[in-house]
Amino acid sequence: MKPVFITGPTGIGKTDIAVTLAKEIGADIISADSVQIYRAIGLGSGKPLPGETKGVRIFLMDHVNPGVYYSAYNFALDVKEALKEIRGGVIVAGGCGLFIETLIRGIAPDIPRDERTRKEIKDKAAQSSWGEMRGMLAEVDPAYAGKISPNDKVRITRALEIYFLTGRTVSSLETESHGNAVFREYRIFNITMERKALYERIEKRIDGWFDAGWIEEVKNLKEKKVIGDKFRALGFNEINDFLEGRIHTKYELIDTVKKHQRNYAKGQITWFKRYRERIDIPMDDGPEKALEKIKEHLKKDD
Repeated sequence: MKPVFITGPTGIGKTDIAVTLAKEIGADIISADSVQIYRAIGLGSGKPLPGETKGVRIFLMDHVNPGVYYSAYNFALDVKEALKEIRGGVIVAGGCGLFIETLIRGIAPDIPRDERTRKEIKDKAAQSSWGEMRGMLAEVDPAYAGKISPNDKVRITRALEIYFLTGRTVSSLETESHGNAVFREYRIFNITMERKALYERIEKRIDGWFDAGWIEEVKNLKEKKVIGDKFRALGFNEINDFLEGRIHTKYELIDTVKKHQRNYAKGQITWFKRYRERIDIPMDDGPEKALEKIKEHLKKDD
């Protein structure tokens, strides 16, 4: 059986569908979630409870410690290692678009950031302009420079940083990445839901996390130095602002988290629409109907 991807926005129920499907077809799951990958993170991650996994093995969940540098390139390498232990079917479930991208489109070798080089680039920009920095980039990598705005500080900085550190251009690395995808054949089932219903589902889940003590959990993790101020996952960042006094009330905190989660879900929906090979599976009639539709498509591959 071809590897099966279960994608879609946050809070839509991807993990539940993946676990049930894995149990029925004898597959293991690889988690492609940018928060579930961290150990010690409970509330705010959407991880299934032990009794909800139905004996299914899930790889790359609770995989690394918070605060450890972990990139999409690291993820691709870890997936390759996980595949050595999987003897049956493979289900990749998650909403991290960049993680999914590395597996089906490939990724260039990881080049860690160098703060000294980044500071030199930003200092140079302050003395001249970001337009001039983009001009510098255009001299060494005209193809990439032509894709980005003269004011795109983030991409200009990163592209020049890579060039100064390695002598390689972003364009050359992108070309290299096209040949190292982990999966060549696969099926992508993209879970969808009417937008209003999805947002209501997201907000209900967030209310549940706060009711269960999400603020206290984050405070405890910070006090134990399990996570620091640089842990920027959605929700955790806002709770940190609340604990530091930058968000003044719990009402404002919850409202802000909900807004950011809705925006994140909107971005995920847009991201997965890029994959023309996807099969959209509506969740509006419940997970059972969605699962049946997925199985109907899989039968066509048999």
